[in-house]
Amino acid sequence: MNATLSGPYRELVSQLIATGRYETEGEVVRAGLRLLEEQESLRWADRHDGLGTATLRELIDEGDAAEYTDWNPDKDFAEARAILRARLEQAGHKAA
Repeated sequence: MNATLSGPYRELVSQLIATGRYETEGEVVRAGLRLLEEQESLRWADRHDGLGTATLRELIDEGDAAEYTDWNPDKDFAEARAILRARLEQAGHKAA
């Protein structure tokens, strides 16, 4: 598959590669597609009993109430995603 990006998106991809976080254009595109997939799962959940928004608000409230002394964004976001996926699957939606 080939895709052509407009100037601003091409520049964004170049900037992300320049930071060293991504090595290739394909990695940047895959990261963007993963985010889109998560967003679509949340939209699906929101249309079905509002599970997506409610779950996110609940997780945010839990995080706000917690006293974190050692915050690890990668680990914490991964845990939040795992909780959300489990709840989506319980609701009958195959989470991404």
